[in-house]
Parts: sequence; structure tokens; C-alpha cells
Amino acid sequence: MFYKQYAIKQSPNFKPIKKQNELIVIHYTAGIDSLPWLTNPESQASAHFLIGREGKVTQLVDTDHIAWHAGVSEWMGRKSCNNFSVGIELENRGKMINGGFEEFYERQLAAMEELIGLLLKDNDSIVDIVGHQDIAPGRKIDPGPRFHWDRVEAFVSHFNAASGRNVKVRGKLSL
Repeated sequence: MFYKQYAIKQSPNFKPIKKQNELIVIHYTAGIDSLPWLTNPESQASAHFLIGREGKVTQLVDTDHIAWHAGVSEWMGRKSCNNFSVGIELENRGKMINGGFEEFYERQLAAMEELIGLLLKDNDSIVDIVGHQDIAPGRKIDPGPRFHWDRVEAFVSHFNAASGRNVKVRGKLSL
């Protein structure tokens, strides 16, 4: 599904195979101006959505298709998370040269909450929200220690109370 309220810039980096979404995976891009990279065939990387620092959401891949965002991954004993997840990239440098991590922006986090709400509303099959580090431990650390998991948990708790669903936020990172 493409969401008409968002900008669309299709990435060639996906498999047009229909899938059922059971997982949302949150990433950071580890750079700035990531749209050219995520839409470049040579990168062999994509996500379903990219959220810029200012909160602009761009959809890159139909949510019913397999985007190439998780790489070698496993969740709850299932390998190849790309096959059953929606990937959200937050534009963020991640780990900085000084060893710290870049903060996320308020407009970006608000846009992410709105997007997660739409995805949960349209996909009854989504049961978990995780970070890249949760499905590729030892290989990935995003969305990193500056990510606001408490905010996602509060948003999803409200969603669950209003909808009667039991979506779990399982993403955690401790460095």
C-alpha cells in the first residue's frame, strides 16, 4: 500500500513479493541526505519510509512488498525480517566522531508516531515494534541510545487502549 498523504519516491531496491507485516523495524540512516542513497540501485538498500529531520515522510516501497532494510536478521526465531516487516528510517547521523550520538528531532518523532499509528490501523497483523539492533544484535546498533523508546511505548499504549490490540514495543538499547 502507498500512503497518498506522503511524498513518494520509489526505490528500485525491493522485491515485488506480497507479504504480511508483523513487525515494524526502526532504523537511523547513519548519515544526512539519505534519499539519494536509498533510491540508488547500487546501494541495494531501502526502507518503506524515510523520515527527515524536519518531519517530512517519504515512502520508498509499497508496504505490501519486501524492502531491503534489515539485512541478515532474526526475530523470535524467524530469520529474514525483511520478509515480514515494515522498515522506517529516521534521518540521523547516529554515532558521531566524538563518540556520542545525534539527538532525534521533535517534528521527526511526531511524524514517526503518526506513521506508526497509520501502519497499526491498516495492519492488524503487526504485533511488535523493534529497533534494527534487536533483529541484528552485534551487527547493528540503530536507532541508538538517543532514541525515545519511552515515547513509542506511551504512544502504543494509548493505541492499544483505544483499539483493544496488544502491540508490543520490544525495542531497547543499552550501550
